[in-house]
Amino acid sequence: MRSVLLHSFHKASQQAVLLSENDVQSLRQQASQLQSSATPLHAIQSQQAGWLPTQRPGSGMDYAESRVYQPGDDPRAINWRLSARSQETFVKIFHQESRPEICLLLDQRRSMFFGTRSRLKAAQALRVAVVLMYAAVQHQIPLSSAVIKEQANWLDPSDVASLLHTANQPDLATRGAVEADLAGVISAIPQQVPVGSIVYILSDFSDLDDGTSLSALLENYHVQLVHIMDKAELALPAIGKMRLQSMHQSSLVMLDSNQKKERDYFAGFARQRADGFKEKVEEAGIAYSRLMTDVDALEHELFLPVGL
Repeated sequence: MRSVLLHSFHKASQQAVLLSENDVQSLRQQASQLQSSATPLHAIQSQQAGWLPTQRPGSGMDYAESRVYQPGDDPRAINWRLSARSQETFVKIFHQESRPEICLLLDQRRSMFFGTRSRLKAAQALRVAVVLMYAAVQHQIPLSSAVIKEQANWLDPSDVASLLHTANQPDLATRGAVEADLAGVISAIPQQVPVGSIVYILSDFSDLDDGTSLSALLENYHVQLVHIMDKAELALPAIGKMRLQSMHQSSLVMLDSNQKKERDYFAGFARQRADGFKEKVEEAGIAYSRLMTDVDALEHELFLPVGL
């Protein structure tokens, strides 16, 4: 599998790509360091009966309830203490445990092709996806993915290399083309992703104001947002007059970044918006991480699996 992944990048490296083959080799090493570190994933793998508890009844170790014995029930599950206090025989029911899958939603829409420090947001998001992908392969965790451009391209789970081939060759939507709506992609997750999966959304969330569209997923999925940002989005460099336009509104704002007062105004507004988004999604119970484009050592930033 690893040789297939590298071959895919080697083939793509002959064209305009976000990551070179050397980049991918480095990320593969970072994924290996994740494997050897004391991560929650390593602790979960050491469990004997299963990985993640689900809400479905079944065999497991997490007690759910007791019910009246029915023909065919395992006698070993009889709740002797409860049965002794009643006129009927009861059996214990446990939450079913399952081996989780990982689903990567990789945003490569126009707003992601911005960067002033080291790399584009799209490249940083792809770096995260590659590390998580290699970690999944190393731990033999099933992986599914979608690359979001003009539409969500849900890729064949059996072909991991297709993520690299699709995402590493940027083909930006033509000017004026309608791009996929992130909330719409999120709403399609239950039709595409097995229940119990760990869903990573790698995006700048430029068109998502809060966690409303994500809250419905929490009953059946573990959700991790990786908020990719460039430092210039939080603090403008002093480069003179500039015209700023929202990605989703037609209004323009003129700023003179040489003026400290105007830089401070922008920084306050940008920080309030970013921190407000973080607070809203965390209040909804969604795991959140912010990752800047100039961070190189992803093994110190990643989270396998989220929230466990």
